[in-house]
Amino acid sequence: QAVIPGSRVGDSGGCAMATLMMDGKYTRPKNMVSHSWGTSFRDLVAAVVADALGDSEFGTAAALLEQGEPSLRNLLCARGKLQDTYWICAFSISQHSAICGEAAFGGVDPILGTPHPTCTCRAPKHRNSDPPLREDGKSIPCEINKFTDMMELLAATDDAFQQVIVVDSQAEVFTRAWVVDEIAMAHRLGMPQHLKVRKASVVDEHEGHLRRLRVQDMQATRREDVDDILGRIPDKRAFNVHLQHIIFDVGSGLIASWRALDAQQALERVGRTL
Repeated sequence: QAVIPGSRVGDSGGCAMATLMMDGKYTRPKNMVSHSWGTSFRDLVAAVVADALGDSEFGTAAALLEQGEPSLRNLLCARGKLQDTYWICAFSISQHSAICGEAAFGGVDPILGTPHPTCTCRAPKHRNSDPPLREDGKSIPCEINKFTDMMELLAATDDAFQQVIVVDSQAEVFTRAWVVDEIAMAHRLGMPQHLKVRKASVVDEHEGHLRRLRVQDMQATRREDVDDILGRIPDKRAFNVHLQHIIFDVGSGLIASWRALDAQQALERVGRTL
């Protein structure tokens, strides 16, 4: 509805939306955002704002965005956060090189409930295994099969490069194949990882489901993405055990770290009140 038509350049194709937004200037991200494509755009932006402000929850930011409240921008400006940079796949890869002509989510916009528009540009499309190929079988011109490569490069050259994980109200983000792959990669690289939830109850409501996660059950918009990710995991049982450790470890797990930040913010609110 926005990114694909907004990044189209004539009939021949287009570019990444970020290229247009940054006037073609190379801009290095300090953060990468992992999220479900079914998450509302408002919540995605709200989670980024919450992260920039150091908040563990993005419900307040989402409400202010819906109201068109300018106070968020003023607050970001006052804290010197307007220039913080985030890598978001929908903006940072060219949709015209891969999927702009496809109708995602079964052909229906998940928010509006109307037929999903498709792009008719003539840009060549490159899939995961389209030639020419690298030694590992990945397509060289394809942009959507190199997210973990991007993470390895940026993490190796910036110790502060971190991952922001946007948790939707149903916690479906943990069922998406690419997100689970990115979470595991960020953990392996030692990247700081931060959960952002709409409200605290989401974690408690879906804990039982999260404890039953299996990589074999993960989903993606494109089946070839699932096959690609599963093909890189020889021991799926061991991976599932490792995934539970990443999420639930009482000392360093994603949820434990989120709870610590949430508790710290609660104490700060009490302190300001007193």
